[in-house]
Amino acid sequence: MTVTVYYTTGNNIFTDAFPSRFDNLLGHLTNKDTDCVVNARTLGNYIQCPAFIQSIKNTYIFRSSVDYSIGWNKNKNYIYSTAGGQKEFDRLIIVRDGTNGCFSFLQQCPMFISEAPLLFEQTNAYFHDNDFTKKVIFCRGEYDIGKHYRAVEVAGYLRNEELVDIRKNDVLCYFKFFTEEKIKFVRFWTTPEFSQLVNAQHNLKTHKRIIPLNLWYENNAKFYRKKLLSLVKKNLAE
Repeated sequence: MTVTVYYTTGNNIFTDAFPSRFDNLLGHLTNKDTDCVVNARTLGNYIQCPAFIQSIKNTYIFRSSVDYSIGWNKNKNYIYSTAGGQKEFDRLIIVRDGTNGCFSFLQQCPMFISEAPLLFEQTNAYFHDNDFTKKVIFCRGEYDIGKHYRAVEVAGYLRNEELVDIRKNDVLCYFKFFTEEKIKFVRFWTTPEFSQLVNAQHNLKTHKRIIPLNLWYENNAKFYRKKLLSLVKKNLAE
């Protein structure tokens, strides 16, 4: 049995065989050429522990598709980059809170969709050691990709004022899908109609400052789910 997970990027750019960056973490740990800080040899018998295997089941690594730098001037409350110009910064970075060094890195944000309920979690890359994992406090999150539709952002807080030097192919975070079945990734193209629907469902109005996920789920089920899935299937890329 397999579970199909549809995915896209907002700009339809799939550089360097984009699906290959969804390397399975378990397979990555046992690969002799792994860039993990541990591997099958250093893990020893732990790699055979059923509790450990279950904890990383259907977990995939997500890499940067670009070289980039992110810095924080704590005294002047702003986030900056020494790579590229302002146009590139505006494309890649959202400053969430300059006072506390919070940002989103939008280098290539995938969106995942499934027909059936499927819990998805984005977590820090705890088996990888690079400038990003060392200097950024990663913001974790989870939601049901069968009920809520949004692009996945890599977000975090800069630990200090040291420049974060991100290299192409550095592992930024992990994606975990909570299912016992094997995942089959199927790519689809983003269309203007699809983008309009996704943007429309984000305009949910409520008196609550923080909108709980169950309200998003209910709203999407009423107005958007069937339309979005129909557009996904009409625009498969493979």
